[in-house]
Amino acid sequence: MPPRPDYYAILQVHPNAEKEVINAAYRRLALKYHPDVNPAPEAPERMKEINTAYQVLSDPTKRASYDASRRARRLESEPPAGARTEATVRNTQVSTPEKRKRANLPWLPGAMAFGGMLAMMVFGVAYGSENAIMVGLGILFFFIIPWCILWIAGMRQG
Repeated sequence: MPPRPDYYAILQVHPNAEKEVINAAYRRLALKYHPDVNPAPEAPERMKEINTAYQVLSDPTKRASYDASRRARRLESEPPAGARTEATVRNTQVSTPEKRKRANLPWLPGAMAFGGMLAMMVFGVAYGSENAIMVGLGILFFFIIPWCILWIAGMRQG
């Protein structure tokens, strides 16, 4: 069975769109693609698609049936929960201690914090902020030094 076209995409509306939005989208597209207005060779075919989509989505019964079949198709096409598809298997990374050690940049957070502290102190003094040095020292004592202690402890463990 050939797949049904996505009527919401044809009318360029959201699946939860109200009837007024669908009507407005139909009018806008009909003005754009009507064969009397648009001389393009694909305009009559496009107008037929727009009319079919509007007929289905403007009728509450047809729309409910279309939405149910749309949900069923989506459920059929999705893999079961927890299933490992080829893409998930391909994207799964195996982590080894060697890879973790190579990928780990333990100096980066400290360098960033130190650079931020240094910039605050230099620019703060340059622009006359008396508190900049105190803020920089606070960053040093409350962030950089504890981070270094934790980093050294972690290096000793592993």
